Amino acid sequence: MMKFLKNNAYPEISLHDKAFKLVKLQDGIKFVFSDGFIHVCEDGNKDVKGEIVINNIDPDEFRITCVKPFNFWGYHRMITRDLTFAEFERIFDNYELEIFDEYYAYNSFIWRCAFKPYDKKMRSKYYQIEIEVYSESPLEYFIDE
Repeated sequence: MMKFLKNNAYPEISLHDKAFKLVKLQDGIKFVFSDGFIHVCEDGNKDVKGEIVINNIDPDEFRITCVKPFNFWGYHRMITRDLTFAEFERIFDNYELEIFDEYYAYNSFIWRCAFKPYDKKMRSKYYQIEIEVYSESPLEYFIDE
């Protein structure tokens, strides 16, 4: 398994339409991608198996936000709620999250995610999930080659 560190705004991967499970480590978090992700490199893009690890992360540097639609008298609004990691594990244990939007900046990223598999009941309670990370520790990408 090859490892490389990245802490700038331009990661060498694409996670669009990729599903993952979130795993809490002793002092960090790990994103495990069931069907891998796309590694963007000089000799072309490759589908690879891999995972992303962030070590030495403080709970203040990691935020999970639940976005829920709300319709009142024809006005469409969104209600947001922050979840702790324990709440996230309890509610979404049987689901993977699929990334449909990804934003990167120096030492941080925001992923907007939907549920996989699609569940109408869960979709009505939790419309989408945003995962936001700001960490001084570089992201560690592990790729099977």
